[in-house]
Amino acid sequence: MVLLGQPALASWPIPWVHWQETNIVHQEEEEFFIHIPIAHRFPVWIRPYMQTFDDVQAWLIDHEVGVRVQEHALFHEYQLQWFPARELGLRLDEDTYPIIVSGGVGVPGWVLPTTAIIDTHGLNDSVIAHNPVVQDEARRMAHDRYPPAGYVACFEPGLQLVGDKKIVVAHQNVTAAQIKTCERISWPPSEGDGKSTSYLPVTPENAPAVHDYLWNNWPADPLYFYFVPPDETGPQPVGALMDAFVAYEGLGCLVLPPRPQVAGHDFLFAFFPDAGRPSLVELLDDFPWMDFVAEEWDAGRPYHLGYAALMEPGVQAQPLLSRAADWGGQIQLQGYDLPTAVFQPGQTIHLTLYYQTGGVIDAGLTTYTHLVGTEFNPASGGPLWGQDDGEPCRTLYPMTDWPAGATVIHKVAIPIPADALPGVYQLNTGFYNWQTGARLPLADGAEGVNLTTIEIAPVE
Repeated sequence: MVLLGQPALASWPIPWVHWQETNIVHQEEEEFFIHIPIAHRFPVWIRPYMQTFDDVQAWLIDHEVGVRVQEHALFHEYQLQWFPARELGLRLDEDTYPIIVSGGVGVPGWVLPTTAIIDTHGLNDSVIAHNPVVQDEARRMAHDRYPPAGYVACFEPGLQLVGDKKIVVAHQNVTAAQIKTCERISWPPSEGDGKSTSYLPVTPENAPAVHDYLWNNWPADPLYFYFVPPDETGPQPVGALMDAFVAYEGLGCLVLPPRPQVAGHDFLFAFFPDAGRPSLVELLDDFPWMDFVAEEWDAGRPYHLGYAALMEPGVQAQPLLSRAADWGGQIQLQGYDLPTAVFQPGQTIHLTLYYQTGGVIDAGLTTYTHLVGTEFNPASGGPLWGQDDGEPCRTLYPMTDWPAGATVIHKVAIPIPADALPGVYQLNTGFYNWQTGARLPLADGAEGVNLTTIEIAPVE
């Protein structure tokens, strides 16, 4: 027994030396396989044996046999950088059947607890696990199988993560019956046919404008983004969406593509920032696509809503009241909607402005709409009695990214102070640089536009 135990006892330093060398390794360049030889740490007379250990270790690592704890830890840290917080995943409504494709289910399953996950390596999928391995590839333990042809597409996965704060849900009309049908099909083996297939709803090919937006704009707070693919019929026609948006009482913007449009290419964007947005229960009748977010689970963290769908031919945005103004060829005001011109103290003025973009818009611009009276307001130190300042899309779609010739519908909300005096007030609007405070002059040199007058009537 002593003789048999000596080799085991003599081998103890090997795993401890290897652990000591790899325990402090951190993720670099997305490399999760730790190839660190340890033969040089041992006396010269035993290095040939240790070199054999290093060679065997390298083979095991390359074939993902017995993946080390530190390698799992590095991969875990990497995934956490790209996946959203669990509280965001919990907001996805499981009744709308969100489905995502992933090469594993550990971190994805934790952060997306209401989402169905298709594991493309088959570790958690019987159909993929029984598909043949790809013979011309190096074997990798539990990572060398791919979905049969058509298997993943049958489920129409519609969830896509962009960075760690954008959750994109594509409209796919998936039902429980469809999912059961896909599960019951006897899928014929097809070696590696599903290997190179993309399962992302938004790609540079099917929606270049949407793809560019998602990968070039990074709001500070999470964005839940609903996308209607070009080959799908969305839950709300563009005309109905525009009508609902114009009637919507809250902050937001609608960006329509330039005219003339390229069929199957130009997308409409809508954004509903967290600030001032009514509850989803109040909005679902007018915006049925919003039901992919479950508001019954609320972490109290701000989040925004976005929407993109193909622009429909013949649909145009027309303000009820015309009012033309031109800010140096960058932005032109076309008009506005104001349902009523009589208000009372404590109410909110809901105004809709219509712009058209002319060319490149200066960086740092933001817009203002001010309620100006004739009496002095102690709270503002002047005649200003109310205001709405900020980018029309509240940084969700920066003005510098608006395409030339686009139409932008901007929702404005101005609270009227409870102590506002009865009388006639002026609504003024314009643009200024938020860093310098300098206003963008109109083509005629004026600093802003006098839109119209309103009356604040006494409370009866």
